[in-house]
Amino acid sequence: MAINDKSVHKSTYGTIFYAPVGTALPDNPLEAFKITADEVTVGTGANQATWKNLGHTSANNMAELTINPGDANSSDTWIKKNFRTTYGDASAQLSVKALQIDKETLQLVYNGTVSTDGGVEVDIAANPKILALVLVAQETPDDTDPAKWLVEMRRTSITPDGGPTLSRDDFVEQGLIAQIEDPGDNKKPLHFVMPTA
Repeated sequence: MAINDKSVHKSTYGTIFYAPVGTALPDNPLEAFKITADEVTVGTGANQATWKNLGHTSANNMAELTINPGDANSSDTWIKKNFRTTYGDASAQLSVKALQIDKETLQLVYNGTVSTDGGVEVDIAANPKILALVLVAQETPDDTDPAKWLVEMRRTSITPDGGPTLSRDDFVEQGLIAQIEDPGDNKKPLHFVMPTA
């Protein structure tokens, strides 16, 4: 592997976009996904779809993509130690602390419904919302940042990570966990898009 200074990134700025499962990425996604855009539209006419911005998320408790490839188990034979290694089930999740405590966020995190008084009704039992996600990260607030990159999570099951966390000194945070699932159609669950080296 060659040394490439342009492949070393900071994630000083970023956001999360969401859309129904199966929504395509736009052409040239690194250019199309601007971190301050409310929406990113894909396609035209009957084939048009929209990626929506989750909005402000915590800079102190940043989004974290956790991948567990499965626990390794070694089996011995009488002749040889560590003869064969098998792996348990793999899992992956994205943890996010949303800061915008509004209808759209609560509907997404809790899969809630808008009530007649304009509030949002939610269950306390898991009621997952199934969506595709895109995490966008970049070093500067400039959307033409050459160090910008993204990861598409093609199918996730979103549930709350507890209730709102209150603070006198920081923003209220509403955590969510997006369990990454098999998207089907012979596609991989994760798709990284990096700048051209």
